[in-house]
Amino acid sequence: MAQVLSDREIAAFAEQGYVSPLRAITAAEAAGCRRQLEAYEAETGAAEKTLHMKAHLYLRWLWELSRHPRIVGALRDLLGPDLLVLASRFWIKEPHDGRYVSWHQDVTYFGLDPQRLVTVWLALTPVTATNGCMRVLPGTHRDGVREHVQTRDPANLLARGQRVEGLDEASAREVLLEPGELSLHDGLVLHSSEPNESSDRRIGFAWMVMPTSVRSSQGRRRATLLCGDDRHGHWEHDRIPEVDRDPALLAEMLATRKKYEG
Repeated sequence: MAQVLSDREIAAFAEQGYVSPLRAITAAEAAGCRRQLEAYEAETGAAEKTLHMKAHLYLRWLWELSRHPRIVGALRDLLGPDLLVLASRFWIKEPHDGRYVSWHQDVTYFGLDPQRLVTVWLALTPVTATNGCMRVLPGTHRDGVREHVQTRDPANLLARGQRVEGLDEASAREVLLEPGELSLHDGLVLHSSEPNESSDRRIGFAWMVMPTSVRSSQGRRRATLLCGDDRHGHWEHDRIPEVDRDPALLAEMLATRKKYEG
């Protein structure tokens, strides 16, 4: 597959721990994704109650979205040709609901060895400073795993309310995105986001990707083969979704969520 990221973007990711913005799909395609999500919500209730941890397996259009050639190409530029999806979910902030994300690292509770993970964060709406964009502390991915305090704050979108304390936020940068744009960030880089103070929803879809060479330090688990070959065999492979809303996949998704919420 041809290189998607420029050499400059690859170098920026290595230095800063993230690269953004990258155009993935058109604004019209992003709007179509939002309509499909909101149709699902209108029928079933809040998406975060079901579309959590392995959402890409439950709705076929999310699986196809995660396999978009430009997105997969960018991931291959950073991680190599053979990749697994560990988890995926929507990040939704309703207007003025006060919900936020504390400073944290994505790899904290995933039990990966080595801790080599990239998160794709795709905007389905505008993502601005007003509606709670992601903030990143550049370069913090080079300092290893930090101690996290579990707060269980119900306003925190993180399951355990985990946060890293005592940080100097002076160097924080805002990750602003238009619909259809994405950011890629290292699983070790510190990031957070503030509440949505706008009059519209802020919607993003994120999935976490790792090379097939990464091992699980929490026993034998499952992941989804995204591209390439798995010559290592460290993970059982998820079934690829053939239809929407497979009950067996829903059961696995909910079980995985329970495990990681602790």
